Formats: sequence, structure tokens, C-alpha cells
Amino acid sequence: MQTHASTRYHSVVIGLHWLMALLIVAAYATIELKGIFPRGSDPRLLMKTLHYGLGLSVLGLLSLRILSRVLSQTPAIIPTLPKAQFILSHLMHLALYGFMLAMPILGWLLISAKGEQVSIFGLHIPAL
Repeated sequence: MQTHASTRYHSVVIGLHWLMALLIVAAYATIELKGIFPRGSDPRLLMKTLHYGLGLSVLGLLSLRILSRVLSQTPAIIPTLPKAQFILSHLMHLALYGFMLAMPILGWLLISAKGEQVSIFGLHIPAL
């Protein structure tokens, strides 16, 4: 899964990166937009349902993203980073992956605790 002698990320990795970014922004936007509609209204319920589906999509695509990250080589950073900056960048990268894992799981747990039906675009999934 490498292109241009490891000077660039593979197109699959780039595509997954931007798809995940789009899903995260959309999930955030839907839950923020939910607040402009009155409680109990259909648009508010739609925003909440879309938020759930988008969040669980992030969780589902995360496994593909991790797999693509493991199978592909990352291009070298030129010029080489100082050691402290290199370590901090890797820690931040792990924190972002942790965020992409924790947020959907916490949301799924919250929905389950409320006793609500958990579904991803019409497909019902078991409560945690």
C-alpha cells in the first residue's frame, strides 16, 4: 500500500482520513443543529438520529483506518523532527485515535443507559 517510494500517503489512507474528518464534523454539526428545533419535533429527532448514525459510522470506519495505518508505510518527515517533538506528535496521534474510539463508545453507552433503541441508519444494534 505505498506510492511514490513512501514520499506520500497511500490514496486509501488519505481517503479514509478525509472521510473520517467529514463524519466527525457532520456528527458535531447535527448535534449542534438539534438545539435549534423544539423538543419533540421531527427535525430534532432527525438530527439526533443522524448524530447517532454518524458517530457509529466513525466507530466502524476506525477499524479500517487502523488497519490501513498498520498495513501502509508512513512517509518520512523531512526535515527530521527533534526527539521531543517527535514523541509529542506520536502521543497526540494516539490521543486523536483514542478520541475517535472513546467518543462513539461513550455515546453508545449513554444511549443504552437511557433505554433508547440504538441504530445506525435503520439497522438496529444491541445496547451495551
